[in-house]
Amino acid sequence: QKLLLNDMRLASPVTGQVNWNRVPIHKIRTIEVQERSFLHQTAVQLREHYTVQPMTFLNFDEGTGDYRNLEFSFAHNFTPQTHLELSFWDRRDGDLLPRNGMEGRQIVAKGRHHLDERYTLKVGYINNGLDQEQSFGYNIPDPALYHFNPYGAQALETNAESNTTTNDLYVHIQQRIEEDAPISRALGINYQTEAWNLSYSQDTTAWSLRDVRAFFWQEWQIGDSRVRGR
Repeated sequence: QKLLLNDMRLASPVTGQVNWNRVPIHKIRTIEVQERSFLHQTAVQLREHYTVQPMTFLNFDEGTGDYRNLEFSFAHNFTPQTHLELSFWDRRDGDLLPRNGMEGRQIVAKGRHHLDERYTLKVGYINNGLDQEQSFGYNIPDPALYHFNPYGAQALETNAESNTTTNDLYVHIQQRIEEDAPISRALGINYQTEAWNLSYSQDTTAWSLRDVRAFFWQEWQIGDSRVRGR
């Protein structure tokens, strides 16, 4: 299974597992799914804003326990050719059982500059972080009474926690054959890092990896179909 975000592969280099948490869900423009006997690929493209006036919003809500949700976004065309966008997302949750708190955050910064009528430069940076308390299971004094009083459960680890941090940076150039034609060529460089750390009373496990990839693709119009080659 493959997950692509703006031509970047989103999968753990250690486990190979795709991570949808790295996708800015509220900024998705299109999702394209390809299924074959040997391949299942999902390609996500983020939406583009074409605004004359600055666009800003701020959402905040909180609830019982440790729940809190914050969203902020700013987008503006500084010139007819240049557009910048910045957004921040933060969420905290955790209640009922001990050592189940979590805090997630996401920063997205995107820039777009039209070099001329046919060429566009796109730059983007996405940062994701997740901090979690880890219980390593629970000691339940009386399982028969758990449904009536779950607060009596005790975490097997009282100080264990994990942290995951990912960074995705891309620089892409796209080309159109004509000013009003769809994009027919693209090339770019993707730089990605992933760090994971788990600490508990007995040990600490961690990894920190980086990945640099270059890509190029071109599309051809054949009748009513478009064919892409990489």
